[in-house]
Amino acid sequence: MDHKVFMFDVGHGDCVLLADDKDQGLLVDCGALKPQKHVRVPRFIEYSLLANNTCGFVVSHYHWDHYSLFRWFKHPDALFSKLYLSNLPIRGPGREATLAIMDYLKVAMFSDFLHYRILPEMYDLFIKTGRPIVFCKKGVIIHEASLHLKVFWPDLYHPSLRSKKVKEKASAVREKIEPIMDRYNIPKPSRYGTDYSMERFFRDLEIEELRYRELPEQIREEVHETLKQVEREFSDLANIFSIAFRTYYKRRSRFLFLGDLTDDLLNQITVPGNKIYECFKTAHHGTTFGKALKKMSTEFLLVSRSQKEFPNIKKINDGYTSKMRYRMLLSTEFLGDCYIS
Repeated sequence: MDHKVFMFDVGHGDCVLLADDKDQGLLVDCGALKPQKHVRVPRFIEYSLLANNTCGFVVSHYHWDHYSLFRWFKHPDALFSKLYLSNLPIRGPGREATLAIMDYLKVAMFSDFLHYRILPEMYDLFIKTGRPIVFCKKGVIIHEASLHLKVFWPDLYHPSLRSKKVKEKASAVREKIEPIMDRYNIPKPSRYGTDYSMERFFRDLEIEELRYRELPEQIREEVHETLKQVEREFSDLANIFSIAFRTYYKRRSRFLFLGDLTDDLLNQITVPGNKIYECFKTAHHGTTFGKALKKMSTEFLLVSRSQKEFPNIKKINDGYTSKMRYRMLLSTEFLGDCYIS
């Protein structure tokens, strides 16, 4: 394999760095459920990639545990060359889920809930420094670290996005969140037509954030309680739109990343192209598996998880051990930081 791979132990979270022989990198997620315990990770990444603006950054989806360590980069403006975020469908079968995700993100940022406010801060940094921001959907090319990678999910018009389960989760989020938006006059994305976009959504966040900075503490706590009630549903919706990508032509380093795609989706979609990889990052910490992954083979099966911090996490799905061929399973749960050269 002609790339270095670092999978960092961030407790229960994701953080994988790919680097070529020129120390040009691609960072795929950088977050943890307990980020204060893992601040060494962004510092190590900065130390390892000393050249300016040579690292792309993929945030696989919008749940905060995939970008919560961003605040601990000292000089992100000098490190990152491009930001890749998940696109969300403003029209088509996934619109209801998109509106629920946008509603939740707006209120979470408005009330400074957990680490969601990092998203507009990150977006603003890239805009101010003139770095490109790419909203990824099926077909987008990620060309970083001497790699040619192609996004095959999210497919914004896939029929699975209109399933009963997705609609129920979207409805549960909006029913709880939209009364808060009405109460505090937070503009709802649903008021805009199908010409709305993710760029417009983030620009609106930047403008509106200033209005809500002085929210009284008592009101903030009340809003947080509501957000906690539906965060599970929000997280499930965000997972559905994880960026999944693969190396799309033959070369020595072949990678497959699945973000936090769900088993429902992995039973309905197809991973295109070759089924042989050097490194395969499992879906949702190794807990989900689906028909799309059968007969895959990989040299290194990467699993990022921590049952020590979260003992109720599911075991690694049997599909990875019984329905896939691999030479070595690397899990941060047992090995800590993992490095492949």
